Amino acid sequence: MRLVQEIRSGFASLRSGRALPLTEVGNYPAYVLRIGTSYGVVIEVSPDVKINERFSNVRYATEEYEIDGRRINFLYLSSDMEHLRNEFANICGALVDPGEKGIEREKIVKAPLKWWEQMKELLGNRNVDSSPYNVLGEMVAYYYLITNGKEVNWIGQINGSVDFESNDMDYEVKSTTMRYDSMIQISSQFQLQAGKDIKIFFLRFEESAHGTSIDDLVEMLVKAGADRNKIEESLICGGYEKYSTGRNRKYKLLEMRLYDVNERFPTIIRERFADYGIPQNVVKINYTIDLDGLEYKDLTVSLI
Repeated sequence: MRLVQEIRSGFASLRSGRALPLTEVGNYPAYVLRIGTSYGVVIEVSPDVKINERFSNVRYATEEYEIDGRRINFLYLSSDMEHLRNEFANICGALVDPGEKGIEREKIVKAPLKWWEQMKELLGNRNVDSSPYNVLGEMVAYYYLITNGKEVNWIGQINGSVDFESNDMDYEVKSTTMRYDSMIQISSQFQLQAGKDIKIFFLRFEESAHGTSIDDLVEMLVKAGADRNKIEESLICGGYEKYSTGRNRKYKLLEMRLYDVNERFPTIIRERFADYGIPQNVVKINYTIDLDGLEYKDLTVSLI
């Protein structure tokens, strides 16, 4: 309890950009740290360890900081919820407490991601991954477009109404890991009505150690001429910052289709409400389209 109290005192007294060594951890150094609006604790880890994870309002990441005249790769457990800092101190105490003869510190240093997964489970929230294959699907479509001479902007992860736009065409991307289901979700009644021609990519994946990851696609896109900074900006907006574990999960592309959104494609558009209008107080319509039986073009893209 004295360790937690020391952490709480550090949170209360520190100014931004300052670190305070914890005395209750003995010969296993740890610090309370404030950077900007974030506060938390840090411990030293190997320079080879690269982590960047988020869960609720907590961040668990490696970063180089200079403390006590030494620039070291630290593991930083932090939050920016100022009003919950006393409660957060309990979690921080669990990270920095070395345990008997340093056994707990040794476990964390050897397997920092295991500690993180266990802590998320302990906090009682379902460990739900944000399905990297959805972002991967957009990246595969992006790679297909630019390697086929299309100039497009990737805007889907930055709250765009479609995933890609060009001067004369918009593109929407839908991905699945279902083996036989060909259902897609349309998130609003006018998502497929942007004033330009629209095409839909439909990709089917399966997770595989021999597949392709988000990090793999980053390098392929850069080699094909895409701007690395713009790619990283989109990935950050999608929740996949550099070194996050989801970027390393690999998927095999089983199928890639291209659909034209034309008069034969089942959509909800304004003109179909022309006679009666959308009922009053109906502000949003989400619907599901079954792609089975609709015309499409099979696409081939090499991800090797």
